[in-house]
Amino acid sequence: MITPTKMLYPLLDHAVTSKETLWPTYDGKLLDRTQFVSSSSVGKCERQIFFANDPTLPRGKFPWGFAQRGHGHEAWIVEQLRSLSCEYTFMFVGDQQRSFYAGNQSGTPDGLARSSSGDFVLEFKSIDPRTRLSNLPKPEHVMQCVQNMDLMEQCLDTDVTGALLAYSNASDFSTTTEFWVERTDPECEIMMDKLAAKADRIMSAKTADDLEPEGIYTGGCKQCDFGSICSATVKRKESEKNRHEQLSKASSNIFG
Repeated sequence: MITPTKMLYPLLDHAVTSKETLWPTYDGKLLDRTQFVSSSSVGKCERQIFFANDPTLPRGKFPWGFAQRGHGHEAWIVEQLRSLSCEYTFMFVGDQQRSFYAGNQSGTPDGLARSSSGDFVLEFKSIDPRTRLSNLPKPEHVMQCVQNMDLMEQCLDTDVTGALLAYSNASDFSTTTEFWVERTDPECEIMMDKLAAKADRIMSAKTADDLEPEGIYTGGCKQCDFGSICSATVKRKESEKNRHEQLSKASSNIFG
């Protein structure tokens, strides 16, 4: 009576993967993210970002499901915020969301909250319920907030007081963990400069070999679609294979 099937997924996959990749910007243009280092990816390995900006390279190791979960979660938060009458005015949220760009950087913040005490950037994340809260905030998300603050200040010619980074449990939206990223902290200014320099390096690189294989040191290679074409990853795998073979030969000489 009941037969396992897969009728819905092909339709969803086709719908998601066939959508346009251009994003509306704050100044009425359309943004091609492959021409910039986006705030959502700036915390990743330099080489991974370089490869990801090439639309001809295959993906597939990590499909679109996590990103779509994030979009659904963000839409729910925006719906709740818009239903309120409170001290904040929420801008650039939901269908009003806009991308900002300057130099080689771009960013699409989840919104901007404005009040009499100042403006601050909004960034919403959904997390697996098994996530260890002690590991939050994730460094790449802090970088995302910092780059978005920088871009919004430049593009809107304004000052922001900080960024609110909020994580919601994907299985229970009422469970949230929030962090405030202080704009006036000197470390924030230093990070802004470093992220801008990183974007410049990536966008000016002729090949991935011109860039640092950061994923090897951070563990990012495990979450990268491009490990098979990254020379650093390939060399590391060859080195590990050779080491394993040498150890195997050594043990066979001793115990064989």
